[in-house]
Amino acid sequence: MIRSIQRTAHLKAPSTLLGDVFCAVGCHAKSIRHRTIFIIRNVIASFDAAHVLKANLHDHQRNALKSAEKHRKIINEAREAKANKQPKLKLLEAISKNRWKILDITLLDNIVRNEPDIAKEHPYKAMPATAAQAVIRQVIEDFRSFHKSMDAYDKATSKFTGKPSMPNYTKDEACSFEIPLVNTRNGHLPAIGNRKIGIDRQCSKFLTAGQKSTWDEYDLGKELRDVEERLPKGAVPVLFRVTFNSGRPKMEVVFNIDVEIDDASIFAQVYTMANKLAGTKKNRAGNVNQKEPTNEMLMKALQSLPPSKKIAGADLGLNNACAIGFANGSRGMVVSSERIRRKINKAQQEIDQFLSDNTYDELKELQAKKLLVVEKNKDYTIKFTRKDKVRMATLLKVIYALPKYRKLTGKLARWKNDIFKKLSGDIMRELQRRGVQCFIVGKNKEWKNGCNMGRSNNREFHNIPHALIYSMLKAHGEKVGILVVSTEESYTSKISFLNNVPLRKFEEKDTNKEETNNEVITKTEEDTQEGVGANLPRSGRIKKENGGYRSSANRNVYINEDIENKPKNWKKSVHADLQGSFNIVRKVFDWFCFNDTLTMKYDLYWMSPKLGLTKSKF
Repeated sequence: MIRSIQRTAHLKAPSTLLGDVFCAVGCHAKSIRHRTIFIIRNVIASFDAAHVLKANLHDHQRNALKSAEKHRKIINEAREAKANKQPKLKLLEAISKNRWKILDITLLDNIVRNEPDIAKEHPYKAMPATAAQAVIRQVIEDFRSFHKSMDAYDKATSKFTGKPSMPNYTKDEACSFEIPLVNTRNGHLPAIGNRKIGIDRQCSKFLTAGQKSTWDEYDLGKELRDVEERLPKGAVPVLFRVTFNSGRPKMEVVFNIDVEIDDASIFAQVYTMANKLAGTKKNRAGNVNQKEPTNEMLMKALQSLPPSKKIAGADLGLNNACAIGFANGSRGMVVSSERIRRKINKAQQEIDQFLSDNTYDELKELQAKKLLVVEKNKDYTIKFTRKDKVRMATLLKVIYALPKYRKLTGKLARWKNDIFKKLSGDIMRELQRRGVQCFIVGKNKEWKNGCNMGRSNNREFHNIPHALIYSMLKAHGEKVGILVVSTEESYTSKISFLNNVPLRKFEEKDTNKEETNNEVITKTEEDTQEGVGANLPRSGRIKKENGGYRSSANRNVYINEDIENKPKNWKKSVHADLQGSFNIVRKVFDWFCFNDTLTMKYDLYWMSPKLGLTKSKF
């Protein structure tokens, strides 16, 4: 099986002159994005949900509809003239039949290119056409995702935490843009020549000839050759992209890499079945491409496979960044996050001290008022008005724009990205060495939004980017042919794995208890199905139902209740997160249970920025 994956490589920081050009082009890319969003939003708002034109329209809505209809006719006339040579070209349907027909790249490209914006400016002409079209395509994809989300929201509102929001205007100074490398010229970017490019949206000043020459003379080919040395053989560059972080441009290149995977592996079998469930779609050129299967499709295909020992489970947490249990009998892995948390907390304290030293008295009063309203204002006698909210946001924006703050937060973000990238890469190499082909990671939806562990623990829990770790594990897994999927992990650290106690899901109702006058009353043995722990107090009943309990003295220790006919490797006390990783595997496979071939022994690891994943000597 050959699977094509995309990877991003960062290039060297641009020079000062070239950076000024990138910022100016990014500023015009923002104008194009806003112009495209403005047109789409006005067209969509002109119709009701049944695609019927509203009676009272705003001038902006009428102008947007007029421009769309004008250019639709021009495009159709041009396509009718080419019908003999290019019969595949389809005529554009009238927007009055379906308001979402505005999401057409040809139609929007013609409108934005030829029609001036409200300020009578033409930002499209201030940047290469390929870069401008890429910005418009991204807006179209955003609105298509919004359309799909709204359809799903209408069908099942309970699955959403709120109503999906329509793509809105960005507040950043510049918008990222990209250029396909097929549009470059002999290793150089598309020439901007004599274009008049303003340094800001108001075009108060324009780039000089010397600044524009740095764009035309930039040797992208040389930079690509330097980057290719760090990538696997066969990597093909396809896209040049410029992003902005705190107003500073950063250059990166997207590569396509073909990975050869054994057809007999779990990865190949699962993706073969999941691809059939996902189906195909046509791209702009009319070619049929395979849709990327969702995690639910991968899980469905995975559960249909016969039992295998080439499986591992992972429990991500706070005290331990990752605990891994192996179904093939290997010793478990527990990666301590103590050093990571210590480094993050130290950086956060420095950021907090800077914010405290630079916070105005007015801002402190607004923050105290908001805290009072949220936490202590039960009778709503104090109100945090919209005016207070806007004023607080304005004052915070001034502080967040300070160079020292950007430096501190940027340094912490780069350190996090580096350390967790090394962590995920080292874990995948260790899994590959142990013959693992399927890696199941526990990951609950909205688990950080609903956590209530106290202010200090909540902050530390949010500082560990578990979603980033999962995405990095999945990306590294694709490189080496290891399937990485996620499943919900509720109660995995509370229910005994060694006693093979049945697992339950979060908020699953317990049929053995009733609520009366805020007291939990346990049914008698005759009323319960099995009678386990029926006559015990609540704490004892929970221990019996779960098969054990987590130690209050040491949260890393799980104590199992004694049972008859114990397996050979049965232990009274085990690592709580390690047994949680085994229970995560049980969440996916009903056939998986504790047996004599498994071990609860483990090795302790810690992360070093220089050495990577290192086994502890203690």
